[in-house]
Amino acid sequence: MKTIKNCLFVPSLALIIAAALALTAHADDYGTPIAGGTAIVTHPDVTVSASATLVCPANVNHRLSAIPQNTGTTNGARCGDANVSATQGVLITAGGGSASLSTSSPVYCYSASGTTVGCTEVLR
Repeated sequence: MKTIKNCLFVPSLALIIAAALALTAHADDYGTPIAGGTAIVTHPDVTVSASATLVCPANVNHRLSAIPQNTGTTNGARCGDANVSATQGVLITAGGGSASLSTSSPVYCYSASGTTVGCTEVLR
């Protein structure tokens, strides 16, 4: 039995090593290099109010995900498409709440009482 278990383990280890070797850092014109073969782009904080406010523009050619983060300390916000409102969208809490949105579409946020939201893009 030990021989069979060890034989099954070896291919799994080989797959892990192959995957690790395939993930190499690179840079392009869209951001700063990070591990995993991707890059990031950060955007300045945006003041969000009681209307859909653009916090991250569309990036159809390069974005894997957008990560809006509530940098305000008092009021929550909701994030989503241009239809985001007080009752729809992903809730991000005050003081650092965030969401990871796997989209290349623009990201909008809404806050009935006002807050600030920054957004980081993870790129291919």
